[in-house]
Amino acid sequence: FREIDVEDILGRDSVKPNETLLRTRVSGKAVLVTGAGGSIGAELCRQILALRPGRLVLFERSEYALYTIEQELGAMLANMGQPPIELIPLLGSVIHRRRLQSVMERFDVQTVYHAAAYKHVPIVEHNPIEGVRNNVFGTLYAAEAASAVG
Repeated sequence: FREIDVEDILGRDSVKPNETLLRTRVSGKAVLVTGAGGSIGAELCRQILALRPGRLVLFERSEYALYTIEQELGAMLANMGQPPIELIPLLGSVIHRRRLQSVMERFDVQTVYHAAAYKHVPIVEHNPIEGVRNNVFGTLYAAEAASAVG
């Protein structure tokens, strides 16, 4: 047996992140993560926190998931020291375009990571209207809100 490599799962070579670009877009900036409490969004939040944004807005529609990731990130922050990072947990759904835009405006969001999506294909196949509403229109609304606030 051998260790499983990420390329085994991806079916392609992995792409190394552009550290300079990440730091430019995250460090000291106001960053918003949609779907912050999901498996992908939560991991994004952990990695973003390590890049020391000035403000991290957690946008999530599940109250329990939002609470869980806020507690985890709060514990990480307690061990990080200065400068302080403002952590803002907000309930909301990407299908509510006015809420998305008002949050981005209110917190002067400069960078958006959109991770709010249904990812379990068999479930979405049984719920195609909700899948399209959340995954397609939610993505459109997140992009439009980000574009509108600059």
